[in-house]
Amino acid sequence: MNDINLISEYIDFSGKSILDVGCNSGFFCKIFLNKKLEVTAIDHKDLLDSDLKKNLTFKLIKLEKFNSEFLFDIIFAKDVFSFSKKKLNIILEQYLKMLKINGIIFFTYFNDKEIWVNEKKVIGISRKKIEKLLENLDDKKYEQIYFGEEIFQGLTMNKSLKKWHKFKIILKRIK
Repeated sequence: MNDINLISEYIDFSGKSILDVGCNSGFFCKIFLNKKLEVTAIDHKDLLDSDLKKNLTFKLIKLEKFNSEFLFDIIFAKDVFSFSKKKLNIILEQYLKMLKINGIIFFTYFNDKEIWVNEKKVIGISRKKIEKLLENLDDKKYEQIYFGEEIFQGLTMNKSLKKWHKFKIILKRIK
């Protein structure tokens, strides 16, 4: 199941706001705009074309530095938190504060056995550690509504084929 379909099982997209963290060239921004979401996108590089920027709010900023008084219905952070220099619990708390009540955050995080992790380009985490981290969230405010693992084949930076392993998580703000 693709990530957009997975998210739509837990929240209705109509009339919602979304923050696309690490939007890159805007692949997912286009999908969100087609679904009539109000899109805010952030990235540390400006790779969005000018036509796309006309239809959304874009901020050129590192994910660790971003903060917003505006609260979002959905936060989408696919394959980005693993690149943060901050520990997952710190970066997650930072973004959870930007969620509306009944809003969700979707994020992925690489397993600690990944090649990029071993090259110290990405921070990974074991299943046991991520489960412990999620247990320690303020359970009066947030509930875990999805936890999955994904294994897929893709190319490494040096163009060799590898199996990738990452966690997919959806949390919902309940208070």
